[in-house]
Amino acid sequence: MSGQMNRRTGSRIKWATAVLDMWESAPAMKDFAFKVNLVAVVRVRADDENVARKVVPTVLGAPGTVEIGLANENNAATGHHATVTDVDFSIGSVKPFRGEVLN
Repeated sequence: MSGQMNRRTGSRIKWATAVLDMWESAPAMKDFAFKVNLVAVVRVRADDENVARKVVPTVLGAPGTVEIGLANENNAATGHHATVTDVDFSIGSVKPFRGEVLN
């Protein structure tokens, strides 16, 4: 199929074949996984601390495909040629920050 042309696609097949050939000859990238200790301070305004504590996990979810895509675009633009493929979060206990109750 290399170099094949037809009336409807013109040189698109030739171009796509060249891109696929280049892709196949590119050095393979490796996959890496990192476990990161993350500390977040989430401020919640509520009448009751128990209710406030229950809503904290709702804002600590993993980024979606749009956020990951934006991060990858930014990384590529700054010369960091690595692609984030997935992010998972595990939320442990929710504790008051330095025992503070903000008013």
